[in-house]
Amino acid sequence: MYAPSVTSDTEDEAVPVQPEPAMGWPRAVIWCARGAAIGCAILLFLRARMAQDFASLGEPWTLTDILAARELLWDALTANARMALSLFPFGLLAGAGLGPRCKLQSLSRNLIGRMLTLLLSGTMFVLLFYVETGRFPALVAMLLPMASLLLGIWGGRNAIRGPLSTLWLLPKLAGLLLVAVVALAVVGLLVTSRAPLPIQMPKVTSAEKRRLVEILKSPRKLEDGTRKLAFSQRDLNLILAMGLPQLAPNARGRVVLEQGTIVLDLSVPLTDSRKSPRYVNLHTEWNVAFADGGLEVKVQFCRIGCLPVPQMLLNGVVRQAVVVASNDRDFRKLLSALGSFRVTETHIEAVVVSRGLVDDILPSMMARFGQDPNVVRKARIYYDHLARPWNTVSANQRFEAILQSAFSLARERSKTEDPVLENRAAILTLAIMLGHWRVEHLVGPVTDQTRRAQTRRQVGFVRLRGRTDWSRHFLVSSALALLSNELLSDQAGLLKEELDAGEGGSGFSFGDLVADRAGTLFALSATRNEQSARRMQNLLADGFDIGAIFPEASDLPEGIPDAKFESEYRGVGGDKYNALIAEIERRLAQCPALKQ
Repeated sequence: MYAPSVTSDTEDEAVPVQPEPAMGWPRAVIWCARGAAIGCAILLFLRARMAQDFASLGEPWTLTDILAARELLWDALTANARMALSLFPFGLLAGAGLGPRCKLQSLSRNLIGRMLTLLLSGTMFVLLFYVETGRFPALVAMLLPMASLLLGIWGGRNAIRGPLSTLWLLPKLAGLLLVAVVALAVVGLLVTSRAPLPIQMPKVTSAEKRRLVEILKSPRKLEDGTRKLAFSQRDLNLILAMGLPQLAPNARGRVVLEQGTIVLDLSVPLTDSRKSPRYVNLHTEWNVAFADGGLEVKVQFCRIGCLPVPQMLLNGVVRQAVVVASNDRDFRKLLSALGSFRVTETHIEAVVVSRGLVDDILPSMMARFGQDPNVVRKARIYYDHLARPWNTVSANQRFEAILQSAFSLARERSKTEDPVLENRAAILTLAIMLGHWRVEHLVGPVTDQTRRAQTRRQVGFVRLRGRTDWSRHFLVSSALALLSNELLSDQAGLLKEELDAGEGGSGFSFGDLVADRAGTLFALSATRNEQSARRMQNLLADGFDIGAIFPEASDLPEGIPDAKFESEYRGVGGDKYNALIAEIERRLAQCPALKQ
């Protein structure tokens, strides 16, 4: 069959037009790809609603989370990689479904077509990210998934050219992967060094820590009633020496003050190898100002290794850091308590308009240098589990019931989690709920003031062998046994003194000493190793007798005035004192759960 002929103006012959080719390979691939792309898009959106791969990114970070920055960064990278892998096949199908390239005569029309493809791809990723996290992605989070999506589109556009072109995709993709690996290797060499920066960090002594506490407690009062808080360059380096080991144990850092600028140098080891060590050396210069009730932060310069970081990327990181800080409850209180802030060549100075900054906010933030965010997250789970009405259980049996419930949950969660961490979180939660609310300053933000008040009403009185003060002593001592280290020992001591000055703390009490000692042994036994942790869970989760963790102590002397304690017991270390201590240790040794 021939198409109608076309007659030339100069010739009388009819020139036949060639028939159009049959559907063939390209059109079959195009229509199959379009159908599959639609199905893939539906699956991606359903997965986004159900699986929520970006859950770790969707939850707002706080300053406490930064203490687990390495784990959180790894979670974010793996989630980003999963998103990229899921978008590649969609891009492959979408690229094939767009159809063959049009032979456009206009370069501008060709560029417009490419821009529309890029826009649609970006819109697809942004929608997926928003469905999964409830927020729009940052520029850095878009790089890998968008690259994967565009690579898939490029592969799909090549696939519709024919079977041979499709086969050539594999070596092309392998070549691109090789280029990416080489590029990453080059960047890795540029941002790392064989030697650390020559930084000598100050030694943090107990005297230095007490001096920093005094600076916080006694800021200089100004004429208008506000107070001026000032930290020298050495003070800042001491604080850095306290906090940096929590992020990177072998890292070194220093702070240098210049007029209006804070210079921060960090040297972080990547490997422990002595033969070929590698370090990430970071140099940054910051402008920090406080204006209109807000913090203005600008990174003037940043160099990682010998590679300067582009200013656009720095600005994005700073914006994200400000968002993280704004999500932190203590940081928000800090901003509201400040009247001004400035950096000089010798000090950073802040005018304090609220006494709460000194009494509550800064001590809480400093205490969090020693916190474990993993334990904080677990403690919130235990608090939610235990914060319920307990009025159906008598006050004399409530302690055992709540302890049993906590360790029952710990045993259940330890089927997939670390039993030592689960027991640690359970004990710290019990200390916050039933011991003393200030334990939370040492653990981290588990609850809030409103929830605490509600929980107190729900739980009511909790007695240990008929004594409410013994339950407090037992649990606070358990928490302090888990938390006390060189960093937190001073704060732990202050908390213990406050407890001893309260109910049951008038005069020397051997009963209180039993509660303190039993709580310490209980915490150590429950968290020594995986075997002892599971043993404690099995002892408590199915119900237990209080004698398993706390011996009889009602017959021991209590309320002993200082004068009598010195005259009759000859003070700490006297014969009568030592005899009672030996008796206490004998009783504790008979408690099955406390045996070492």
